[in-house]
Parts: sequence; C-alpha cells; structure tokens
Amino acid sequence: MDPNELVEVVREDNHTALSRLGSAKALYADTGGDMDAEPVL
Repeated sequence: MDPNELVEVVREDNHTALSRLGSAKALYADTGGDMDAEPVL
C-alpha cells in the first residue's frame, strides 16, 4: 500500500465522521449529544 492508497482508505472508512468536522454536528458529537451549557462550554 502506498501513501495515496492509505489516505483513500482512511477517507473511505471515516467518511461520515470526516464530513461532520466543521459542521454544526461536530459540537453535538463532541458533547455526546448533551447540549446543556456545561458540556458545551
């Protein structure tokens, strides 16, 4: 496996998680779905 193949495999295996980075869903995921003030802060 060359470096380009590795990057492609990681992207495919983590497509959903990577697509959420930088989105509104990232905060929800980081807090485990707990959107109360304390976990968010």
